[in-house]
Amino acid sequence: MKDENRRKEGAEFQPSAFNIPPSQKGLLEGASRILRELLRSPKVKESLFVLMRELDPQNAPLLIRSLTQSDPGLTFSALAAFPRLINAATEAGLEITSQAVDVAPALRDEFLAQFAADVDAEKLGRLCAEILILKSGILSSENPGMREAKNNFVDNFAAGFFSSIKDEKQRIAETFADLIFSGLETAAGKINEDIAREDSLCLPIVEKATRGIGEIAVKNPEVIRQVAAPLAAAWRDILKFEKEINDKPSGVDE
Repeated sequence: MKDENRRKEGAEFQPSAFNIPPSQKGLLEGASRILRELLRSPKVKESLFVLMRELDPQNAPLLIRSLTQSDPGLTFSALAAFPRLINAATEAGLEITSQAVDVAPALRDEFLAQFAADVDAEKLGRLCAEILILKSGILSSENPGMREAKNNFVDNFAAGFFSSIKDEKQRIAETFADLIFSGLETAAGKINEDIAREDSLCLPIVEKATRGIGEIAVKNPEVIRQVAAPLAAAWRDILKFEKEINDKPSGVDE
């Protein structure tokens, strides 16, 4: 398994793990070589710990404004570099998660709990909303190049996702189901408030999804049979239970 091999390679310091072909060398590779040398010094390590503790994410917009407002050309250069920054963060995340498997479960759980507490979930939610707004423009675009880029992104994302979970399907399925139900439980109250409003966000989503079910059924009959049908049966049981509660005379105990 790919991740298992990566973990075995990283168990001990191996110079071969840092041998990069000349064609792949660049800014980050050079920075990693310098960093490896600097980290030999305890004083540099301590300075690095101080810098990480003093990181001020709330001022990241100032950094972006400094880059984008000083020169229009620099603005486009920064935008062009954004996908590479995302790719770099993704590669770093893959390396961190592969190494995290070797951490003791209790220590890992403590770290993840602190991680969840420290991440600004509200800002992350705003970012996701802004991305959705941008994505809605992409989906409605008539530009063939835009549609092709969107389709390629979705196909490659799905390929990467499913290739990574192929050896852990059962465990991932259970985890994914737990996340879905946990999210639904948390969101149920918000949804209940939303559907009562005139400018509801949920109701248009439901209407749009309903119109698209017929097309999905024609293109993906197995999905309908094995996924949608069991879910529909569960919803019918819920609606039946709701009807029994509503039809029950008031004041009658169960």
